[in-house]
Amino acid sequence: MSPITDDRTRIVALLMRKLELKGLHDAARILSAGDTDIVEEGYDNWNGGQYYYTFYIDIPIELFVEFEERLPEFEEVLLSEVKSLRRGSESSEHITGVTIRSSSDLQFSNGKLQPSKQDPLPQFWDKDRFRVFISHPHIIKNYALQLKLGLIKYHISSFVAHEDIEPTKEWQLEIEKALGTMEAIVALISPDFSSSKWCDQEVGIGIGLNRLVVPVRLGLDPYGFFGKYQGLAAQKKTAEELASEIFTIIVKHDLTRIRMASVLVDRLEASNTFAESKTLIDHLERAPSITSDMASKMRQAVINNAQVRDSFHVPYRVEQLLERHGHPKMK
Repeated sequence: MSPITDDRTRIVALLMRKLELKGLHDAARILSAGDTDIVEEGYDNWNGGQYYYTFYIDIPIELFVEFEERLPEFEEVLLSEVKSLRRGSESSEHITGVTIRSSSDLQFSNGKLQPSKQDPLPQFWDKDRFRVFISHPHIIKNYALQLKLGLIKYHISSFVAHEDIEPTKEWQLEIEKALGTMEAIVALISPDFSSSKWCDQEVGIGIGLNRLVVPVRLGLDPYGFFGKYQGLAAQKKTAEELASEIFTIIVKHDLTRIRMASVLVDRLEASNTFAESKTLIDHLERAPSITSDMASKMRQAVINNAQVRDSFHVPYRVEQLLERHGHPKMK
């Protein structure tokens, strides 16, 4: 039998299939979204030597927050299922623990977990908004710019390379900064997309970073490594219509829904007008996930912000929304 650390890929694939067959969909989501590792944690010399391993799963912070209260439950389920995969083997190697961790705010240093030291967010991103990189061939630059404007109403900041790079800066470095700090990538796939020197690479980086990829069909279907993603039809749609559909995808997708909802809730707390408060509730009513922390912030917004409290029907809609998400009103 192969050493267990060399067998990790097969173990993960079998475990994923097992979870799917047993209908353990939330556990499967955690496994599929995570980076996995099997680390030796102990040894004893009984019966020729026995080795003990922990199965680590590092998941995006958005998923970590969504399932934080249930992580011990998932760790127990995953340990039971991974142990059963090796049932009947006479291996001296044993997985004795599963640990689910957040992957976005930690890094390894000298074999130990340390807080990451993140560079300041590049100035081309609008502060406190969800960040989207728009990949496009130069020939449809104007459509990309219109889409960028359309996404603003959903509190999404977009990077459009030909628009957002200052002429005095080295353009490739700026694109790399944008790709490294984006939270999703939208690929405008026109017939010229595949002939671009950069578009394929930008999408590839998005896939490699486990970011949400939204292919938009503008005369060409997704292909290659992102051919598995269902393209969003955009022919004959205005950029504003497309922006609404992209927002719906972002606010509902597992990789982005918590972060997107969090942006909207933070904006609600700081709302400056009655109209903005109403629009934000419109957006939040499309969100499938509202955490307890978000619920607390929304209720505080109703209490502390007159633009929310006195906006017609908004406090009522806030309470209705929170009750639908399982957050009963505090007595």
